[in-house]
Amino acid sequence: MNQRSFRERFSTNNGALAGLTILSLVVLAALAAPLLFPGDPLDIVGRPLTEPFEDWRFPLGTDRLGRDMLAGLVHGARASLFVGLVAAGGAILIGILVGAVAGYFGGWIDEALMRLTETFQTVPGFILALALVAVMGPGVVSVAIAIALVSWTGPARITRAEFLSLKQREFVSASRVLGQGHGHIIFREILPNALAPIIVLGSVIVAAAILIESALSYLGLSDPNRATWGQMIAGGRAVFRSAWYVSAIPGFAILLTVLAVSLVGEGLTDAANPRTGRR
Repeated sequence: MNQRSFRERFSTNNGALAGLTILSLVVLAALAAPLLFPGDPLDIVGRPLTEPFEDWRFPLGTDRLGRDMLAGLVHGARASLFVGLVAAGGAILIGILVGAVAGYFGGWIDEALMRLTETFQTVPGFILALALVAVMGPGVVSVAIAIALVSWTGPARITRAEFLSLKQREFVSASRVLGQGHGHIIFREILPNALAPIIVLGSVIVAAAILIESALSYLGLSDPNRATWGQMIAGGRAVFRSAWYVSAIPGFAILLTVLAVSLVGEGLTDAANPRTGRR
C-alpha cells in the first residue's frame, strides 16, 4: 500500500477529518486540563446546581455538590483517553502474540490458542470486565487492564488470519532458506505486513473501552478520587428531573468522543481498503 495514496484517501474522507478534528480537541483539552483547571476537579467551588451560563465562573454550571462541571469534564477526558489507549494497546499486544503464534506454527498450537480465544468470547465482555475489576479493586489502571483482557480476541483472530495468508509468501520462504529463526520471521518479516488491519481494529477497541470505562465508573468501580465521565453521569441521577444537564453534559462528551474515534476508524478502514471505500 502506497503511503502517499493512503494519506490522500484519508484526507478526502470528510467524516474521518471531522472525527479527527473532534478527537484532537478532546486530546488537547485533556492534555491542558492541569493548566486550565489546576485545582482538584472534585473540590466544591460554588453553589450547587448552578445552571450552565448562569455564572461566568462556571460556564457549564455546577453539580449537586457544587463542583465545576467544566473542570470535571476536562479532567474526565484524561481518564477516558488513558483507559481507551492503554486498553487498546494491551489488547492489541496480547492479540498479536496469540494470533501470531497460532497462525505461524499452526497444528495443535493453533488449535489450543483458538479454543482459548473462543472461551474468552463466550463470556460477554462487560460482564467479564466487571468481574475482573471487582477482583482487582476499583481504579483507572484496574479498569484499563480488565478491558484489555476482554478485548484481545478480535486482534488475535485478525492476526492469525493474516499470518495464515502471509506465511505462504515467497519472502517468508526466502527467510527460511537463509536460516532465519522463527522470532525473526514472525516479528521482522510477517508482522510488519500484517499490522494495517490490526491498527484499524485498534480504533474500535478504543471506542469500546471508553464506553466500558464509563459504564464501570457509573457503577462506582473506577477511582473514586478521580473525575470521570461515568461518575459525573452517576452523580446526576438523583437530580435528573430538575438538573438534567448534570448527566447530559458528560453523556454528550462520551457520545461525541466515541463518535469521533469511530469516524477516524472508518476513515482508516476506507483508506486502507480503497475497494470498500465510499464513493
